[in-house]
Amino acid sequence: MKIVGTNLTTNVTNSIYFSACEAQVKSLIVPMGKVAASNIRTGNTQAHNFNLNVYCKGLRPTQPAPVKIYFQGATTSDGLLKFNDAGQSHVASGAAIELTNGKGTRLPFTPSQALNLDWQQSQPDAEVYHFAGQARYVPSGGEVKAGKADAVVSYVLVYN
Repeated sequence: MKIVGTNLTTNVTNSIYFSACEAQVKSLIVPMGKVAASNIRTGNTQAHNFNLNVYCKGLRPTQPAPVKIYFQGATTSDGLLKFNDAGQSHVASGAAIELTNGKGTRLPFTPSQALNLDWQQSQPDAEVYHFAGQARYVPSGGEVKAGKADAVVSYVLVYN
């Protein structure tokens, strides 16, 4: 019997950086306050800041891997959020909630336009990323009428 030796090698590539990414706060409420319809008509409304820290646990990359975010909700275009129960008599009309990032760009509502989160720091068990945004009432077309003006938006984290 003749034994022939072979020199086989296996190259394993791992492109998974994190086992899970999640926000530190599960639900974030941005108090918008009461705003006069005349201020909405003229675009003279105050922006309200909100922040989101995201912790990505798992494998430690040699440099921070990209983590992106986009949003889902009732919207007519990126960054303009419709009010809950829009069209009902008790709900405000002619206005929307404009959502922007810290640079004033309207937030994306499609995965292809997801924004990069800012890497902040490494912790012993996680990489920390940060998102800063603003919300404010803006005119959306038609007559601005008073009423309930609440809205809900969800965020989606993209990482791998």
